[in-house]
Amino acid sequence: MYSAGTYTTYSYDEEVLRSPAVSGAGNIRSYTLPSGNYSVIAINNRAETKFMRKGVGWTANLSPDPFYDEYAGRNRQYIRIHPARSLGTEGCIGLTSNNPFVLRRARDLIRNTLDLKGNIPLNVIISGR
Repeated sequence: MYSAGTYTTYSYDEEVLRSPAVSGAGNIRSYTLPSGNYSVIAINNRAETKFMRKGVGWTANLSPDPFYDEYAGRNRQYIRIHPARSLGTEGCIGLTSNNPFVLRRARDLIRNTLDLKGNIPLNVIISGR
């Protein structure tokens, strides 16, 4: 299952970043991330191609991990936010902006907020899920 939409970051109810985003892919293994509440708990720079776009690579880890996905009918783990190299992910939230500044800004906002607060609430809304 594949979903496309928008990744939006807010600070005190003010929008500070927006990027096109995807989750899942067109195969049976790669379901979209289920709607719900998660926490961003860590961020790391990454050089692997699947976590890079426009020369920018990083991953932000989500909690809970693992979790049971009723729609997929199985446990899911290693779900992250990261730049997406293509129009699909293995269930993560993939940022698909073609602007490297937006991808670096998303990384920096996550890193700076984690440094201040320790975790970040994340609300995922997937229409029809």
